[in-house]
Amino acid sequence: MSTSRSASNPNSTVDLGAQYISCTPAYASSHAQFYSELISNHILTPCQVVIEGMRDSDGDTKHYVTPKGTSSIVKYYLQQSGANIHHNCHLQTIDVKCDDGVETILAEHQGSDQKHSFDVVVLSQPVPQILQLGGGIQDILAKNSNVLKKLEEVEYSSRYALGLYFSPGTKFDVPWEGKYTYDDPCVRWICIDSKKRGNESDADGPTLTVHTSVPFGLKHLEDNKQDVQKIILQHLSTLLPGLPEPVEVKCQRWRYSQVYKGVEGGPGCMKLAESKTSLLLAAGDAFVHSNFDGCIESAKKTSHTIIDFLKSNCKL
Repeated sequence: MSTSRSASNPNSTVDLGAQYISCTPAYASSHAQFYSELISNHILTPCQVVIEGMRDSDGDTKHYVTPKGTSSIVKYYLQQSGANIHHNCHLQTIDVKCDDGVETILAEHQGSDQKHSFDVVVLSQPVPQILQLGGGIQDILAKNSNVLKKLEEVEYSSRYALGLYFSPGTKFDVPWEGKYTYDDPCVRWICIDSKKRGNESDADGPTLTVHTSVPFGLKHLEDNKQDVQKIILQHLSTLLPGLPEPVEVKCQRWRYSQVYKGVEGGPGCMKLAESKTSLLLAAGDAFVHSNFDGCIESAKKTSHTIIDFLKSNCKL
């Protein structure tokens, strides 16, 4: 759920990851409280634009867009949590201490490394990145071959995304706001992102999102991003002849995009280590399925697991 801002105009934004939220009838019922809250707080609004080529498995599925960009969903929940959020930190190592909780070492982008200890740590990054962490977590996983095997079997799709920023007054001569393409070997999705989100104001200029196909992403995964950007723009110009010149282009490489193959059984979360003083969990949509509702299901399971742990160890 990544919303990028123009380097020259922070009010000009484009979604480079998730494009809209799709809610099936089943989840509309079981997750009604979440959707109701997000809609009433104007984080989500019904999608009312034309999207060509959408393949709906269920005609009753409802689609929602985020007027302030998909990152507004994440920001909303962080704000509601009241948590003290630290940005620009890179998690380097995880160690589980017998009597001193879960110890982490964070590399600050500016400054020295920071060591912290917690009762509970939840890892929600893509599973391959969990497996790349240093410290005692490697020994923990090595001793639990069943857990390690399940984590190693998780697979993600890979793709590139382009965000194009245009000057105010730019118009696009197309009958849609979003379009899936299936014949082009490179481009899979094109979207006038600002109009998709219902932003009719032209003060900051429109923005365009382009997603590549997964085969293209895998083929060029290790290529230079600038070279890949040129290829994507060439294909885009063929699909949209006469496309105006953007004032800025951002190329995003999604090495870990949507979950292609999740953790077996969809447990919601997984205990990597547990003692009376500490709990280490792995969670995220890879432990259910890849979409917003998968994230909610994982969050629900994770929160219940944490509460049970804290209650059983007299910490709550």
